[in-house]
Amino acid sequence: MLAGVHRGSFAITLPVHLRGEPGAVLEGPGQGTVLTVSADGVTVADLVVRGSGADLFEDDAVILLAEVEDVTIERCRVEARAFGI
Repeated sequence: MLAGVHRGSFAITLPVHLRGEPGAVLEGPGQGTVLTVSADGVTVADLVVRGSGADLFEDDAVILLAEVEDVTIERCRVEARAFGI
């Protein structure tokens, strides 16, 4: 992923390796989950991820791992208001 701030809510539904260049940021809208991973065999690395909601009853998270296996999150800075990962 290129450096810069990428705004929105994101989902990974296929086994991929998502690596950020220095300065790459995923920034959510301040509600809900920023990045949902629903595929096995995913790697997310070298990103800043921020901007989730803060509703603990809705499981708002910066990164949500949805019933997956073999997922690696490495060298990421997670800035959470509710759940981190």
